[in-house]
Amino acid sequence: QLQLVVLELIRKVCRTNKHEKGKYIKIIISLLSAPSTAVIYECAGTLVSLSSAPTAIRAAADTYCKLLQSQSDNNVKLIVLDQLHELKSSHKEIMVEMIMDILRALSSPNLDIRRKTLDIALELITPRNVDEVVLMLKK
Repeated sequence: QLQLVVLELIRKVCRTNKHEKGKYIKIIISLLSAPSTAVIYECAGTLVSLSSAPTAIRAAADTYCKLLQSQSDNNVKLIVLDQLHELKSSHKEIMVEMIMDILRALSSPNLDIRRKTLDIALELITPRNVDEVVLMLKK
């Protein structure tokens, strides 16, 4: 729980001192390896809110994809898919790289999860990745 408090403190400090963000991004990225899924989820959200740097967005998207795979609770998966959808809206070029990781959520038997996953993935298909996506969908 202390880690969640630290994340909240970092968000507050960065809101008031925008030039301090760089110092704290490293701390947030190090917290991505915390054992708590709540901390990991909050870290990803904090990264997105504090930085639009491709490295930070990629780390957040990767974290969301890992949570999508590791969590068994369908509600958690749906929340994570919502976050991925938001990232897709604002950072599509980075999210295109994550399409295969996102498509792994299709292994879920839950129709809502599968539908949301496909909705996200369909907007990330490019001429570069279409063959790989079609192969995955055939499986």
